[in-house]
Parts: sequence; C-alpha cells; structure tokens
Amino acid sequence: FSGNWHVIECKGTQSGDQARMNQLISTGRNGNPSGGTVQKTTIIFPPNVAGERLAAGVKIAQSGSGEKTNLLIMDPVEEPILKLEDVDMSTAFDPVYRAAAAKSLLLSGAQSAAVEVASPRALVELSDEIQTDDKVDFLAKRRNIAEAEQTRLKPETRQRSDGTKELFREMTTALSQPLHWASRTYSKAIVQYSCSWDLVEAALDMRTSEGPFSDNDKYWSKATSGMKFSTDLPERDEKGPISASAELSLGKTFTVRLTLE
Repeated sequence: FSGNWHVIECKGTQSGDQARMNQLISTGRNGNPSGGTVQKTTIIFPPNVAGERLAAGVKIAQSGSGEKTNLLIMDPVEEPILKLEDVDMSTAFDPVYRAAAAKSLLLSGAQSAAVEVASPRALVELSDEIQTDDKVDFLAKRRNIAEAEQTRLKPETRQRSDGTKELFREMTTALSQPLHWASRTYSKAIVQYSCSWDLVEAALDMRTSEGPFSDNDKYWSKATSGMKFSTDLPERDEKGPISASAELSLGKTFTVRLTLE
C-alpha cells in the first residue's frame, strides 16, 4: 500500500466502437454526461495522495468479424461531485486499513476479532432502527465472544524466528486438474496463513474504535502497509523445482504462502 488512491472504471462490450464510447461518455436523462469518465470524477483526492484516475473500455471482437480486440483508456475531465481535502484523509483511509486488518485476522482463524475490526459499531449486523440499549447489549455479547476466542486461540499460537507469536493456519487440497509447468507436474496445493498475535490483541484493544481506524494507533498503518510478493516458480522454459511456492506479505503482520507439490 503506497498511500496513493487510484480510481479506475472498467467497461466492456462486444457491440462495437460506438457502444463502447457510449459506455465511457454517455448522456443521462437530464442531458448531462453519465458514463465512465464521469464516474471516475465523482471524488477528487488531494494531490499528495492522488494516483491514476482513468476510465477504460475493452471491445472484444466477435468470432469471424475480422476485427481485433482492443482497449481504450480515457482521462476524465468532468467536474467532481466531492472533493476531499488533506484533513479528510484519515477518514478516507479508514476502510482500507480496517479491511486489510479484518481480512488478515479472518484468514488466520480469528473470525470474531475480524468482526470487531470490520464492524465496531455493528453497522454491518444491525440497522439504524435498532434501539441504543439493544445495540449496547449486542456489542457487549459480541465482545465477550471475541475475548473467548482470543483465550481459545492463544495456546495454539506458534513462535516466529524473531521470538514473536503468530496465529498459523494450514490447508492442503488436491488440484482438480494437475498443473503442468516448467517440466514439472504439480497435483497438490498447500496454503498457509500466518498472522502476528499482536494484531489479534490490538483488534480487541481499540480504545477509540468509533473514530477513523488510521487514527487509533500508528500500529495499524504499519501493520497494513508494505505489501511484498515473492515466488520461486520459474519461467515455463526452465526446469521447475519439485516444490514451488509463492508468498504474499502485508506489513510485518500477515503472510499467505502457496506451495505446489
């Protein structure tokens, strides 16, 4: 996660160039533009975090038409509906950090902790019509479940090489079809998830969970940034290893590793 916001709108058609153009630059009932280029200017971010803002449309050639499939990318020029300032960005980053942390917890087996992070005020589970007292009672019960989960999972943690604890989850499955790659045939996949135990404890120790997630503790931005990917799977024309793997890490807290055998 680089800190930049990219807004991409993708369209597609098999009906020709004009149909694609209509998707990108169409006109609504009020006569105003309403296609992909407009959708991409709905929100404008401050220059220091603004990334690409593009509308893209692919035209897929029909079989026997003699045409070629091609992609058209347009740079939106319409006026925005909402313009965010630097002061708004802590709120804008909230769903990014919150979703990354919740997904890391969920995949590693801490489902209740993930719910605490994803929906601190039960906005996902309960409607606004629910009375305040009922919400307080619901949140208290949900919190108790998360604390019980933490107690249950703690003995199952394992130690990392640096001495810190982590949750670890492993699943093995046979591939529905053998994968032939680089002179090797792989028939089994092993998926391993590991999550720092610090993340589990932090999920239940959010003192200001109703505020923007990125403001609660500087730990969260460190825990959910710095994505890295590595693999030892070779090119097709090289001799592949008996066991090939790929690894994706998020910050220093979460890692998923796929191994083919």
